[in-house]
Amino acid sequence: MNKALEFINKYIDDGVVIACSGGPDSMALFDVLLKAGVKNIVCAHVNHKVRVESDNEAIMAKEYCLKNNVPFELYEINEYSGSNFEAEAREKRYNFFESVLKKYGFKYLVTAHHGDDLMETILYRIVRGSSLEGYAGFKYISKRKDYTILRPLIWYTKEEIMEYVKNNNIPYAIDLTNNNTDYLRNKFRHKVLPIYKEINNDAHLKFLQFSNILNKYDNFVNNYVDKIYPSIVNNGIDISLLLKEDDLIVDNVIYRYLISVSSNINTKHVELVKKFISSSKKNGIINLPGVVLERKYNKLVIFEEKGNYLYELNDYVKLNNGYVIKKINDTLDNSNYVCKLDSKEIKFPLYVRNFNVGDRIDIKNSYNKKVSDIFIDSKISDRKSFPIVLDSLGNILWLPGVKKSKFCKTKEEKYDIILLYCLEEEYEK
Repeated sequence: MNKALEFINKYIDDGVVIACSGGPDSMALFDVLLKAGVKNIVCAHVNHKVRVESDNEAIMAKEYCLKNNVPFELYEINEYSGSNFEAEAREKRYNFFESVLKKYGFKYLVTAHHGDDLMETILYRIVRGSSLEGYAGFKYISKRKDYTILRPLIWYTKEEIMEYVKNNNIPYAIDLTNNNTDYLRNKFRHKVLPIYKEINNDAHLKFLQFSNILNKYDNFVNNYVDKIYPSIVNNGIDISLLLKEDDLIVDNVIYRYLISVSSNINTKHVELVKKFISSSKKNGIINLPGVVLERKYNKLVIFEEKGNYLYELNDYVKLNNGYVIKKINDTLDNSNYVCKLDSKEIKFPLYVRNFNVGDRIDIKNSYNKKVSDIFIDSKISDRKSFPIVLDSLGNILWLPGVKKSKFCKTKEEKYDIILLYCLEEEYEK
């Protein structure tokens, strides 16, 4: 861990808060901080309360802190409200970390992200889509408004860290859910990364080099956008000025504008906006997660509107109405709560969003019909938030529980995708 020790001695000149889960990565980092002689360490532990082992992990972390005379701060998350567990948990964790930093007056947060984490993050974002900064993964030093995140283990693999904790008799806990390859990140971890490592033992360092290069380009773009942004964005986006810029700059400006009011924005939303402002229509609106964009001739204005959402449908989407849309392997159910699709007839990825005024659906053996009329006929009262399943071309595939489109197959037809719409607790049973 010489590289980590050098990094800590070089950059840490004040007290630190360590984000400690109790796993081998954070416990190894804890040990390195102690060996580096950092005087003021505070341990911040989050108990997500989703695994039976989590309480014991909190106890173990606390005991290690008592042994080393390190203050222990605990945060228990007792409930989750959103449809994206990982995003909500991350937000709550970092809010907690920031509160601990403020409590002790420290300016450094150290996390145990390592080289394998960086590889996973980059690959994950390449597959899911991201910004230039996003494709770079994360930096070993990340500046925030009031503090700095340091990642001293970024030069090490998971195998090296495991060897370190075992050789130094450091206690640690194992999260068995990390072995579940139903999660996309775990698929990368257990099935993809070993291939890269087989080709090159130092693959993680090549990814780090790649990340550093992307960050340099991203810094260059951001510095340029910093200069032009005030002239383009003033009570909205001046479309004519924006479209004079290079495509990469256009992406950056739009993303900045959207992210200022909604944290659920990603590259697919940026592309939707670009298509919107490049069209011949001089007036109109476009719905994005949590916001509505309105175009009036040469001006694009954004305002918040509660109830809007747009989710990418991979294997599972949890909706705020208590229902889920889930890919399943088989079912005898042929009701409107099930939709069977032929992957050759639709464009991926699939999305779930709320109803928009003007939505129309092609009904099998029938005609193109207004979704609003179908809602009236079906006595759907909460139309604004009702989920709509569509493909990347904008084809509405299914009104879950209400109506199937021409794309939905009968049991006699060819299909290779089955979607189920049901209450979350019913599915879990």
